[in-house]
Amino acid sequence: MGERESLLRFSVIEHPCLSWDTFCDLLDAVPWNAVEPRLPLFSHADKASGDSSSLREQLAGPGQYFFEANLAQQAFEIFWLKLSLFDRLCRQVAQIHAQTRRPILTLDPAHILITLPEQGSSYVPVRWGCRLTVQSPDEAPHLLVDDMPPEMASGLSPALQDVDRCYVSPSVREWPLGREVAATALIQSADPIPEESETSIRGLIRVHVIADGIAAQAFSRHDVFRLVLPLKMKKGTDVRVWARKVDVPERGIVLSGVTDVLSPEIWKTFKGASGHAMSDARAVVYRSFPPSSDLYGLGMLLLRALLGSDVHRWERVTATLPSLLEGLAPAVQGVEPSDFSVLHVRIRERLCEWQDLFLQPHIIDDLWWDALTLALRSLSIIPAFSYAVPLSPEASVSDSSAVDVLSQEVAHLARRARVELFEADERDRTIRAACDHMLADLGVG
Repeated sequence: MGERESLLRFSVIEHPCLSWDTFCDLLDAVPWNAVEPRLPLFSHADKASGDSSSLREQLAGPGQYFFEANLAQQAFEIFWLKLSLFDRLCRQVAQIHAQTRRPILTLDPAHILITLPEQGSSYVPVRWGCRLTVQSPDEAPHLLVDDMPPEMASGLSPALQDVDRCYVSPSVREWPLGREVAATALIQSADPIPEESETSIRGLIRVHVIADGIAAQAFSRHDVFRLVLPLKMKKGTDVRVWARKVDVPERGIVLSGVTDVLSPEIWKTFKGASGHAMSDARAVVYRSFPPSSDLYGLGMLLLRALLGSDVHRWERVTATLPSLLEGLAPAVQGVEPSDFSVLHVRIRERLCEWQDLFLQPHIIDDLWWDALTLALRSLSIIPAFSYAVPLSPEASVSDSSAVDVLSQEVAHLARRARVELFEADERDRTIRAACDHMLADLGVG
């Protein structure tokens, strides 16, 4: 595969595209030949034909930026471009959530494609006219297990494949679809469901399950459990149950579900086990993650745009994040999210503990630290600070509104950056220069 060919794709409208990290690197003046290829997972189109010379030419020609003659102002323009693109990304993700009511879970740079404008089709600078497309699976997930009831499978998202895991929420990483855990099960009730055949019985059961890592508060009523309950009869007489959460005990979780078809003999033995603990039970867990699970990927994409063009710096950032997020709570708890000035100071003090890792000398402090605050609020799970975790269950934030709130605050920050970019003195000089050029062309004055 030739130079950059693996990055070029035709989107739905058949224009060459760049991945999110590639475009951000090029904005940061990383040489074209030094950008590492990335391959999108869910491609809407075929690989681009021919070479990348036209794309290279379009990105290298004049008219890339508004402030091409002022490098200091151009750095600020690039910062605004990144925020503007991220704003569009958040709005597209929120729209996908509204349509599908499930997370995308594949938000990494390879799946965010930037389409350049057609040459000569716009009067704005080239890099201002780019369009953004979020690639996500088009089809509803198939049954994850052959005998999983369709109504249960319909609420689950496809398993992750070939996704950069640093963009995946830790909760999703911790609970891959079909994770099996050892458990102790106590059958609370078992009632037969009438069947046409006298030789087969299904049972509606209620069971209290205790297992490491399973706390009822952390699970929803859409999560699916496959219970394997052993009987002391003979090998191969385990009772298998598809179940969901129905109650929240002090320890463990209470599930209710329907058994597979059982013989009368096995049912009788199983019924007799009610009230007794089964210490060698197993639970296979299929979690139904909410749309807000994508907030982590969005936070990482924002950090990637702001901090990631230097490979070594990005490696340090990703290595630092777990301990940073773990120790962030004391700095931000008790501060109203709307109190930007206090959050700004607290976040700056916290991040400056890592010396120059999070510094950016070209952007004014107010905007830079507020941008990093947005990223940390997307990545964290600190109540009242995180977009996804409210202060209390009574004040819960809906899955769809969590990304909407992030989108609104990104849009507000981008507007602030644009105002700063076109500050009055620079704007007046630009207008005067344009008028002088026009008068000179007309031979006036």
